[in-house]
Amino acid sequence: MVGRKHFVLGLLVCALAALFSAPAGAQPGLNGQLYRLERGSTFSRGCFSPCLCAIFRTEEIRGTYALTFDHSDPLFDYYSVDDVNWIVTIGGQEVPITGSGTYRIGGKFALTHQMVLELAIGDENPQMFDSGLIPGGAEFPDIINIVVSIDGMRCFDTVIDIRSSLAGERFTTVDQGFYSGISEPRNVVIRSSEEWKRLWEEHTSIFSPPPPLPEVDFSRDMVIGVFLGTRPTGGFSVEILSVRHEGDQLVVEYAESSPGAGCIVLPVLTQPFHLIKVAHSDDPVEFHGSVNTYDCN
Repeated sequence: MVGRKHFVLGLLVCALAALFSAPAGAQPGLNGQLYRLERGSTFSRGCFSPCLCAIFRTEEIRGTYALTFDHSDPLFDYYSVDDVNWIVTIGGQEVPITGSGTYRIGGKFALTHQMVLELAIGDENPQMFDSGLIPGGAEFPDIINIVVSIDGMRCFDTVIDIRSSLAGERFTTVDQGFYSGISEPRNVVIRSSEEWKRLWEEHTSIFSPPPPLPEVDFSRDMVIGVFLGTRPTGGFSVEILSVRHEGDQLVVEYAESSPGAGCIVLPVLTQPFHLIKVAHSDDPVEFHGSVNTYDCN
């Protein structure tokens, strides 16, 4: 990802841009990519060892979640888990499971990983689910298989066996942020270096000096981008969630976030955007967007 450590026209805009800047340098792994629960993912509730009771049930669970790189330290890469949207059928009724959390992978001597989620099951109060730091993660980022529970699978507990894989094409973020020279809403598909150079010049035209053009090998990759255009304040953002093939076309899913009631936002014009690099395809591209309004009350 390209860092936004450049002087912006006007000292005020420069200072505000720094608040929203993404860290410089490439990020390992994934950025806001969608994972789908595969067959074999289960929701279990009942008695585990050493307790004995007649209460126990296991049901299949389905749905998706998003994984976004956060930071690294010498031992681990850390990711945020967002937009958990799962369904389990209990007693003939579909019950939603929603929430968010964290995932880390790495280790000093052997590969280990850990997922911690705060989940709300139907109308129940949110609870913390933790896998503990355990061996695994060799198939990451294509596959994440891990088991989370409330009480470590001791006595009466709720346990979720997560068997998930990337829901579409792998991609990496080229640039993402809140300030762009592109002031009108636009979705872009770039398949040549000439197109890429023109877009980058327009996109970075508000910066002086402009950041360097990121390298893209268009013999194997292409660039896909979503620009929201100018928004009246801070607090708006956009994230490409997945890129997948459907028949003879490529479908790009993205989510726009906007501030709702009670949100305190900076009184400055913004132009949220997200640019990604994905494997080259000549198939037509269709964009599917959603708008999420978050409430700050």
